[in-house]
Amino acid sequence: MLDFFTTIDDFVWGPPLLVLLVGTGIYLTIRLGLLQVLRLPKAFKLIFAEDKGEGDISSFAALATALAATVGTGNIVGVATAIKTGGPGALFWMWIAAFFGMATKYSEGLLAIKFRTLDDQGNVSGGPMYYITHGFSGKWQTIAKPLAYFFAFAGVLVAWLGIGTFSQVNSITASLQNSFDWSPKIVSVILALITAAIIFGGIQSISKVSEKVVPFMAGLYILAALVVIFTNFNQLLPVLGMVFQSAFTGKAAVGGFAGATVMVAMRLGIARGVFSNESGLGSAPIAVVLFAFTTILGWSYYGERCFEFIFKSTKFLPLYRLIFVVMVALGGYLTLDVVWKIADIVNGLMALPNLIALLVLSPIIFKETKSYFERHK
Repeated sequence: MLDFFTTIDDFVWGPPLLVLLVGTGIYLTIRLGLLQVLRLPKAFKLIFAEDKGEGDISSFAALATALAATVGTGNIVGVATAIKTGGPGALFWMWIAAFFGMATKYSEGLLAIKFRTLDDQGNVSGGPMYYITHGFSGKWQTIAKPLAYFFAFAGVLVAWLGIGTFSQVNSITASLQNSFDWSPKIVSVILALITAAIIFGGIQSISKVSEKVVPFMAGLYILAALVVIFTNFNQLLPVLGMVFQSAFTGKAAVGGFAGATVMVAMRLGIARGVFSNESGLGSAPIAVVLFAFTTILGWSYYGERCFEFIFKSTKFLPLYRLIFVVMVALGGYLTLDVVWKIADIVNGLMALPNLIALLVLSPIIFKETKSYFERHK
């Protein structure tokens, strides 16, 4: 099974997708005038504005929900897995993907808001499937619907089989088993029940939990990282040297590592960057649990919007949520290698139509951005 998924994974995350992924980020960064750096103060100001506009939740709640889905075990287990398999050089490519990915993320948000719509319950629905459907014109119209449905289908798979469930639950159960010897089967079921209690309340329920947990979680994550860096400060320069050196030169496997060739380092680094971007006293496992659980909540909503787009109705959402909860319950039964392979594959399938849409609709991104900042000078 692992060999089968590895073959598919290598094909999906081949050179074309990697070039498209990083190339799109570089193109948007240049055309937007390094927006992710120069406009960062403005972004922070807007995040904490009280006015939520025409959406269902405030800007801060939206950010918390987005971070809940982003800052998960991909930032912990995913990074460790990438470095273990691809060598230290994988870290360099994660930095590259993260920096240029900020421009990509901004562009996605802009288009999602511009082309958002209301579902049959009056709730706001947005995302790539909507800006592909309503934004494509002229010669691009013929592929709009197939591309949008492909994205939505892949999005549901990511929620059910990828970032949303298996990889997170597997990390939670493994951590609690190693630290407290808790049964993965029991933990999975308990986790599924808690998830069900929250996600059946919709985005408001998810955002309320995220608003409270994510700031604490993010602060803890940054603090832990700083403690590790300063505790090992004398190793900082040698480590950085190792990262840059092994990013561009093939390196033999160390011990049981698979090796660190240029392509392996790039593929694993960028693949894990898209996600993103423990044992001892017992406090660390409680923190993997927080990170992974908030990711589960965030992705349950993302997949829900994709599911609603496919069926053009909210009446089937209880079925989606039920399947999602079942997948959470099953997450502790798979091995880590298989989990990450499945997650990588469905992630790549979801990224492809979105990247194409960003390039096609880039004139709208540039026009709207220029108009906004001219109005607010």
